[in-house]
Amino acid sequence: MNKEEHLASLKEIKDLMNKSSKFMSLNGWAGILSGLYACIAAVAAYVYLDFTIKPRYFSTEDDLTIGAIGLITLLLALATGAISSRMRAKKNGFQIWDDTAKQGLLHLAVPLIVGFFFCAALYKYNLEGLIAPATLIFYGLALFSASHFTFKEVKHLAFIQLALGTISLFFIGYGLLFWTLGFGIAHILYGIIVKRTYK
Repeated sequence: MNKEEHLASLKEIKDLMNKSSKFMSLNGWAGILSGLYACIAAVAAYVYLDFTIKPRYFSTEDDLTIGAIGLITLLLALATGAISSRMRAKKNGFQIWDDTAKQGLLHLAVPLIVGFFFCAALYKYNLEGLIAPATLIFYGLALFSASHFTFKEVKHLAFIQLALGTISLFFIGYGLLFWTLGFGIAHILYGIIVKRTYK
């Protein structure tokens, strides 16, 4: 085997590893469905709040109800992403849980865990108005951190979340609206772009 054949073989192995490592994030349907879940959750929250979009202070009961809706939405999105990625990986013969995937998950998890405790502190000290911006900002930081192990579209999604979170800092009380844009509409657009780009 000559030098050119060696290089070609190495390139083929590298391409296969990249496909395998990045496969888990490359799921357009999961992004679309996660965005739809978020939009449905937002509608449910608006109905619960009598379609009040203007700034207002919520009661503890309101906070717990919206928190429960958000938690259910998050669990549905995670389950959809995991099941969909596993099915596609199995169908295409890819391994989705390799060293690169573990590193990506670690880089995603650290900002999210820190953000969770940061938001818990905001709630404890009656700074609920900052929770919506904080969740978008920490989620954007998590996506940006993990984007080094996946495709460029994730980094674009990260910038959108960071921008929305930063803007919402100046519109306290409109958190539900910014959540809808960030976790709903942005994810749907991300999913559509991924599906069109990587068929």
